[in-house]
Amino acid sequence: MDGFISIGGAWKFLTWLPKFILRRIFTKERMSELILFDIRPRGRNVTLNLGGGANYDVWVRFINISPFAVELEKLEAELWCNGAILKTGVNKRINIAPGEVMEQRLWGNIPDSHADQIANNGPEGPLVLKGNMDFNCKIVNFSKHDWSLGDIYPEVMNGNLRKKQAETGV
Repeated sequence: MDGFISIGGAWKFLTWLPKFILRRIFTKERMSELILFDIRPRGRNVTLNLGGGANYDVWVRFINISPFAVELEKLEAELWCNGAILKTGVNKRINIAPGEVMEQRLWGNIPDSHADQIANNGPEGPLVLKGNMDFNCKIVNFSKHDWSLGDIYPEVMNGNLRKKQAETGV
């Protein structure tokens, strides 16, 4: 669901100020606080398919509550899944307007050795998604480093099948 939220008239009042004043108000730290980031709360938010050609899908949500358009320059993340670490990210620039709620899919393949490990250790969760993000903005460039989202409970498909195949050697 893409959408917009109201960011209020007070923010809009500030945008006409000169950039040197805005930089004092909207520091790197403040801008980082005004970009909210979490797992998508509805529907399938994290899926682990442990069948042949194992893969994962993670849906994340960005909410820009700042008065400025920001650009996600880079997102590097790791999904920690019961002993296996799956690297993911976004390597394209994504614009997020003021007040915009934007969702992004992170996905990739799971190597067989990792899929076996996840199936054997019980893939139900909780999992952890952690990483770093870099943003650009007309006022200041900023980052969210060493963030971590925990208590992620994935939908798991074909976990029992992989575990059974590992036990029987088929």
